[in-house]
Amino acid sequence: MGGTVPFGYQPDGRSLKIDETEAPIVRHIYTLHEELGSVRAVAERAEELGYRTRVRHFASGSTGGGQPFARGHIHQILTNPLYAGRIRHHDKVYDGQHPAIIEPAQWEDLQNRLSADAARSRGRENAASRSPLAGKPLTKPEIA
Repeated sequence: MGGTVPFGYQPDGRSLKIDETEAPIVRHIYTLHEELGSVRAVAERAEELGYRTRVRHFASGSTGGGQPFARGHIHQILTNPLYAGRIRHHDKVYDGQHPAIIEPAQWEDLQNRLSADAARSRGRENAASRSPLAGKPLTKPEIA
């Protein structure tokens, strides 16, 4: 593996091991989504609980992280198959060699709920009827 180690894990050679201080937060984020039903509500509750991202120390001497979880970070945790013990490579998902933080069945259930709640396209095929002004040329009002 390469890149940044995901929240809830620590590097273990070429694999991952569960970080026992962060994994309970990941599990609670999944539980919060089951209770609250929205990523925004989970992010707000996580901030109330004082959950913060991992502090990272860089070779330059600077640090990053330690911030409240943003909605995007919560969504990434909820949709990443890594937490169910799997690995995503391009558009395929494979069984990983690392332990799962979340039960695969719980992860699958959440993915089904997220896709059912996803925003629907507002394209032409979803329109109930065509707008009466669609296709009309724009005209400038006459100024008297």
